Amino acid sequence: MDLKKKPFKLVSHDRRTKKGVVAGSLEELMLKARALFNLGTEVFQLVLEEDGTEVLDDDYLLYLDNNTKLMVLRANSQWEASFPAVDETDCPGTERSYNPVKILQKLVRSPGSIALLSEEELDVVSSFTEHQNIGIPQSEVEYLIETCQRELEQKKKIKDALDLVDLYQRAKEQSDKYP
Repeated sequence: MDLKKKPFKLVSHDRRTKKGVVAGSLEELMLKARALFNLGTEVFQLVLEEDGTEVLDDDYLLYLDNNTKLMVLRANSQWEASFPAVDETDCPGTERSYNPVKILQKLVRSPGSIALLSEEELDVVSSFTEHQNIGIPQSEVEYLIETCQRELEQKKKIKDALDLVDLYQRAKEQSDKYP
């Protein structure tokens, strides 16, 4: 394999069609995507599947990790977030097992996505202790863990406040029924 070529995973907008390809340039990747997804002369773009970042040049493309998922986004389509960062191989049945390393990697690439994390995901990252040699600088991992802890505390406070408001409303309804 040419040293400049890298493997990528192309996915359709609905994430149902997946194709593995190897390319050494954005032009080559676009040609392969056009052929594999039967796009003809249709206008489309390639974006990171995880956060919708558009890939615009070879330098960025070749900087991406091997097997990065790229979404083939047609001109009339808009990127939409996928499901939470779940390690499907660790999910027997319907039980979900969140992978803290994947969540941390997602936060490094897209820090604003912390607001979209569930309490379970925040809890997994907050209690993560084996953060040596995961490919993210130690100081950044520690900062992200602390930030997830603060975000989790904030979400719990909001949930408690909403529960209190709900309890108040139910008590008021009861007192209105039986004065």
